[in-house]
Amino acid sequence: MPRKTKQKGSSSIFCANLQKVMKERSLSGRATAEIAGVAQSTFAQWLSGSQPNDLEAVHRLAVGLNVSFSWLLLGKEEAIPSRSLEDLYDIATEPDLSGFFLLEAKRLRPKQKK
Repeated sequence: MPRKTKQKGSSSIFCANLQKVMKERSLSGRATAEIAGVAQSTFAQWLSGSQPNDLEAVHRLAVGLNVSFSWLLLGKEEAIPSRSLEDLYDIATEPDLSGFFLLEAKRLRPKQKK
């Protein structure tokens, strides 16, 4: 059976970030392991600084904890581009919605992916 090695760098960042989130949210190791869908022994290895081999489990953990995958694993925040409504929807003017006061309504439809 191959030996599991502790690696410095991204795994120690992962360990620190994981411990930080657990402390902030008062989560037990058992509960956090369940969120990740891993055995408690695997989770204990993560907490001791072992490099996670199952990136899908780390992704499940990030989603379950509502943190970004890259922050949890690498300590780096992803830049999330801001989008306006015009970027996401086709805006159509509806001329039939007028009355005593002039009202303008625009229908928002998701843009078709090209």
